[in-house]
Amino acid sequence: FLLLVNCERVKQYLSLLDVFAVLVAAICHDMDHRGTNNAFHMQLMDDLALAYNDLSVMEQHHCRLAFKVLREPGCNILENLSNLERQMVRKLIISCIMGTDMSLHHKHLAQLNARPAHPDNAAPGAGPRRVGPLRQKRLLSHKTGEKNIHSKSCEI
Repeated sequence: FLLLVNCERVKQYLSLLDVFAVLVAAICHDMDHRGTNNAFHMQLMDDLALAYNDLSVMEQHHCRLAFKVLREPGCNILENLSNLERQMVRKLIISCIMGTDMSLHHKHLAQLNARPAHPDNAAPGAGPRRVGPLRQKRLLSHKTGEKNIHSKSCEI
């Protein structure tokens, strides 16, 4: 947390609202994980697969539960945000959690490798930018073991 809010390089790319949303997404990204993958649910045609039409089944489930909990009294950490901020945070949390669907990893990796060194043609220091699923993946998913991705994310 301190790294995300105090690091000057992070501040170049993420607003405090982005950091907040990414941290909430990191906490919620595996809520009620059942130890099975999307393919398992789709093969069984279980209730989750049917509810989410075989599309990122577990990730959609994690998102749904996260926002269900965030509506509960005493758990609504979004309540003091403006409507616009709440919508932005919700969109980013969803994007981050949906970005954890490993069946889309190679697609995301190809998109990441095709991006310029400084996304959106903005130089470092140009101010906070919105974080998308690819940038979230670079910030939070260094467990892939692909050092070239980690190095590229540190350059960005």
